[in-house]
Amino acid sequence: MTELNKIGIAGPEYLRETLTNCSDPLKAIEEFQEQNSILLPSLKPALHFLDLHSINRVDFHTSVVDVLREALIKQITDVHENEPESERMRKLNEMLDKSFLVIRDKKLQPVAMHIMKFIPEIKKEYLSEIEKDEELYKAAPREAKRQIWQGNQSLFGDEVSPILNSYIKSKRTLLFDHKTRKNFFNLSPKVRRSDEFVQQLVDMIGHNIDLYDMTLQFLRTLYLRTRNIQYCTLRSDILMALHEQEVNDICSMDPSHKFAWCLDACIREHFVDNKRAKELQGFLDGIKKGQEEVLGDLAMVLADPYALHTCCQTLLKLLHTSASGENLPRANGDYILIFRMIQLGLNAWTMMDTANFKEPKLSHKLITQFLPAIESLMVDEQIRSHSQRLPDAVVESAEDIPSTLHKTITDNETAAYIMVYYASHAINSKEILLYVSVLDALKHEGDVAYCDTLLHNLVNDIATHIDFIMAANNLVYIVDMFFGDKMNRDSTTHHLLRLFWLIQRKVSPPIMLELLARINIEGQDDVVCNMYKSLQEVADSAGPPDTSMSMDVDMESPLSSVPMPTPMYTS
Repeated sequence: MTELNKIGIAGPEYLRETLTNCSDPLKAIEEFQEQNSILLPSLKPALHFLDLHSINRVDFHTSVVDVLREALIKQITDVHENEPESERMRKLNEMLDKSFLVIRDKKLQPVAMHIMKFIPEIKKEYLSEIEKDEELYKAAPREAKRQIWQGNQSLFGDEVSPILNSYIKSKRTLLFDHKTRKNFFNLSPKVRRSDEFVQQLVDMIGHNIDLYDMTLQFLRTLYLRTRNIQYCTLRSDILMALHEQEVNDICSMDPSHKFAWCLDACIREHFVDNKRAKELQGFLDGIKKGQEEVLGDLAMVLADPYALHTCCQTLLKLLHTSASGENLPRANGDYILIFRMIQLGLNAWTMMDTANFKEPKLSHKLITQFLPAIESLMVDEQIRSHSQRLPDAVVESAEDIPSTLHKTITDNETAAYIMVYYASHAINSKEILLYVSVLDALKHEGDVAYCDTLLHNLVNDIATHIDFIMAANNLVYIVDMFFGDKMNRDSTTHHLLRLFWLIQRKVSPPIMLELLARINIEGQDDVVCNMYKSLQEVADSAGPPDTSMSMDVDMESPLSSVPMPTPMYTS
């Protein structure tokens, strides 16, 4: 134990020097043992008893050190829990001064590390020494590392980066999972916040406001660099996980906390009710002059796909209520708030990239023309639904959306985003021609409908209603019309292959081969290539793969009452 020399206890160097210079080595060893043995009179006879059992002194003394170390650690904990604060800090700092001298000794190291857990401000020289020594840094408690990270942002970034990468990878896996038909949006906020990577980040932050600010800055930077909206989800999940752990010193200083808390309750209930709508509007309208940057944080919270999903679902539910009650959208002020939130979320990246923290102007045509046009389509759906129940009734299906609606989708990103959800409503209502018409309009808008979260939903909708789509002979047309021009993108190809995997039991092998012929996997990653080859092998052998597909059922979905289709092709 070379570290013992630092605290005045004879160590290996002293023993080596003594044996080198003494005339009687045996006597020198005996004197060294007498001076450094455990000074307990009752122990000496017991040592001879241990000798008889062939237990050497090294093993005995090592076990004694272990027992004493654990007893000391327990006493340190008692000091932390029971002593008054001033006395507690004095004793802990004194113990750390003494124990830090032997911190590199593996047997005694846990004592110093345990003391550092309870000292909120460890001396800088100790932190510096730990930071420079890789082994000490790895062994240091999280409480000490937080203090090191606070003064070394690059080191904190090195620790956080692998966790962020793993989080994004897990989200991508969920979006592209082709073995099940799990819906990305079925995860509740509580389940998302229990994610291991979210919990790791929350544990690393602790109660440290500086580390929280650093984490948010990393997320903003990565969001701006990659445009990946999953960083927005992580930003909200970290804040709400801290909220659940009652880390009030961080939550109280985040200006977006109450807004995110209210929005989180809406996400949990899949709806923005009137009471919470007024609260959310109060937060948006309450941003004071000189605090415009807060709008960037609120926009990032709203850019979370779960927040946008809830807003769009709420909008369609409100429209359905208006259609049933024969009311115009302009009569309900909640529509304007929902539009504002969707528009803020969709413009979050641009707002942060340009540092122009101003809320985008809301086009009045969205309220006076766009929403009434959708409501009109819903009324027509209800009329057709009731007419079909009449005897000998001839009901014509809707074949196209109005030209004014088509133009609004093409010109306005917010309208296009909402129409993706209306497309889902149309296919759920068995309005296949209307569904195809909406997809045709969306493909001309640009890239809004082709983001991963929306494509995930579209694929699930098609897979759920594949029987209905196949009966109308629209599958190949939908693939060519909606996906055709975008197949050069890696993610679009991946989504399309996921669709083919989900519907393979419902599609004949010749049609599957025809669909696969439209895909070029050259330059794609291994996952996409393997999916393509597996599907091709299955189609060539005229049978389904030997795998089962489990379902993640959303009991609140309007599809919950639709029976599962039976397989058309079996092995």
